[in-house]
Amino acid sequence: MEELDLTTPSILFSAISLIMLAYTNRFLAYATVIRNLTVEHETNPTPITRKQIENLRKRLYITRSMQIFGVSSLLLCVICTLFIYLGWQLTAIYIFGIALFLLVISLGLSIRELLISVTAPPPDRIPFGPNRPFQKTLLNYAPPGRTFLAKRPLK
Repeated sequence: MEELDLTTPSILFSAISLIMLAYTNRFLAYATVIRNLTVEHETNPTPITRKQIENLRKRLYITRSMQIFGVSSLLLCVICTLFIYLGWQLTAIYIFGIALFLLVISLGLSIRELLISVTAPPPDRIPFGPNRPFQKTLLNYAPPGRTFLAKRPLK
């Protein structure tokens, strides 16, 4: 088995940090849109806004899971670096393997979330008028030509 040096897990630090920044931005955007849609749904409930909220919540939960796996991967990379420094090569190799596996899960969840976002109907079915203050916000966070819809009931 190859020996790991201190630079091997350190290479992932910057990559995971950038991924976490993107995940956090996505999470905050979804949370903001959900808050706005919830206010709108309470004042003017429609089935479409309910479905949009459901879909965004689902995507928010997936994004939260992506963050958890990404942070876990980063933590294990730090622990791996410590074990390499202490000279525990075999333990460091296994810890690094687990860190890579957690990163793969995080990226896989990201792909799943993206696939959910592109299967929604087009924005011309959004029930917003020009007097709705968050219409622009919702469309800014939707992929081009898409909106957010889901299949489970609103809680």
